[in-house]
This record gives sequence, C-alpha cells and structure tokens, in this order.
Amino acid sequence: SDGVTPIAETMTPQDISVEQKEFGIVYGFTNRTAEMSEDPIPAVMEEMVGERIGLVREMVLFGVLKGCTNKFYGGTGTSRATVNGRLTLNLLRRVERSLKANHATPARKLLLPIPASGNFNTSPVDACYPVFISTDLCTDARDLPNFIPKEKYGTMKAVPGEIGACEEFRIIASPELVGVQDSGAAVA
Repeated sequence: SDGVTPIAETMTPQDISVEQKEFGIVYGFTNRTAEMSEDPIPAVMEEMVGERIGLVREMVLFGVLKGCTNKFYGGTGTSRATVNGRLTLNLLRRVERSLKANHATPARKLLLPIPASGNFNTSPVDACYPVFISTDLCTDARDLPNFIPKEKYGTMKAVPGEIGACEEFRIIASPELVGVQDSGAAVA
C-alpha cells in the first residue's frame, strides 16, 4: 500500500563446484625461419590460433549441449535409438513451447530482428531462437514450410553458417556438429 515499505527479499549465496578445463595451442618456428622468411609468420600463427580456439570452444559447448536433459526426437522417437523421423515444423514448435514454458528468451544480441527491405521479395525476420544443426540436415531444414532462406533477408544480416529462418527459429549449420552414426530406429 502507499507509504509502506515492502518486506525485502534476501539472497542466499550458493557455491557451485566446477572442474576447470584448459586448452592450449602451440605453434613454433626457428630463429632461422624468422630471419630468412619474408612472410609475417607470427601474424599468420595468431590468426590460426584464433580460428582453432574458436573451433575448440564450439566443440566444448556442443558437447555440453549433447549432454542436456531437455531433448526432442524426430518422429515418434523417445530416445536416440528410437528416432524415426526428420526435422519437422511440428518438432520445432514443440521445442518452442518448451523454451517459452521455461522462460527462455530469443537471442536478441546475436540474432537481431531483420526488417524487410524495399527490394523485391524480401522477408522480415523477428528475433529468434538459434537452431544449430549438422550440415547433413540442411536439406531437411530448407524443406520446412515457412522456411525463409537467408538470401531473402531484408538487409542480409546472417551470422556465419546461417542458412535461413523458420517461424521463431534461425537455423545455423556447422560441419563440426556431427551426427551420431548408426543411431535411430531402422526404417524402410
């Protein structure tokens, strides 16, 4: 009520134990190479280290995602061994319902909304949830109803590897996100 200070909530600190992992990349060259070479070897090495550490970080995060508990399977599958369907719009909508029920928000910083442009045949794309897929699934993603290829984005602000959007999802393909071979149900 007016003029009455509400009761303050208290915060309880919580310690979370983690196992710290460290990754390193080492390149080397001889002093003779440094003296005789015309190429800027250290600069090239820095660029290669940046690319490799980015890939290492992506693979670590992909491993974390594979270990998550909220998994969705294609077709009528209830586990990896029983998957018998492909990526569908209904599957994406089930994922969307789960994300929203758990108060997830779209990736607003990485995947900003894209307005349609004045150019012919462009489509607006709202802030979306990112979907990371193997390049093996690109065809299935492009076959989704309501799929908008990145070429039709109004101002062409696709992130690297992005192939397009479907409803509340933007789909990003990476060859590093490999599938599990010989898993899933046997289907004709």
